[in-house]
Amino acid sequence: MLLLTNPNTVSILAGSAAGGAFRFASTGGLTVGTVDGVVGVSAPTSAADVTLTVNGAGNGLIIGQPGFDTLLEANKQAYAQQVVTSAAFLARFPITPAAEYVDALYASAAVTPTPSERTAAIMAFGAGGTAGRVAALRSVVDSDSLRQAEFRPSFVLAEYYGYLRRNPTDAPDFNDAGYQFWLSKLNQFNGDFVKAEMVKAFITSTEYRGRFGQP
Repeated sequence: MLLLTNPNTVSILAGSAAGGAFRFASTGGLTVGTVDGVVGVSAPTSAADVTLTVNGAGNGLIIGQPGFDTLLEANKQAYAQQVVTSAAFLARFPITPAAEYVDALYASAAVTPTPSERTAAIMAFGAGGTAGRVAALRSVVDSDSLRQAEFRPSFVLAEYYGYLRRNPTDAPDFNDAGYQFWLSKLNQFNGDFVKAEMVKAFITSTEYRGRFGQP
């Protein structure tokens, strides 16, 4: 299990932490949440796959630079279209009317939307086609119900993928005890990863420093 070492001597710059959190919420949250929470069959099978997915949504993105929000939107749209047009997605979610498609997306994520969220996704579907299916998927992924359900487990996974470059069940753990520990701690702090000292714990861990050196 990954444990905190020397918690009193490590300082994390607030600006860097805020920037990383923003980037995760804007790119990693979307991609991991989409793949893990809704698509299912297209879920990445390794840390490398997830890194490629997140980097795709964040391609060329520098938070705070003029036009970053426009580029982020374009990257999100391109990623969502890639997902929707994949063979695995089409096999799991064949061409159907708007309401049936939206209901299937939420059912796959095991999330019950509010009436307004369901209506918004159906309206986003519009005339259908690839554009409509992409818009409806993005509406589902961006809904508060799905974000709340997926953010915490996705964030813990992103910590493993981003800092340790491995799956939670890979060596040296060989089980999900560490993942469950950090998910429980994040839940304990109501999703506040700063108060839960998530980032600090990962970059000061013996495993991180042994593989990558001092942060």
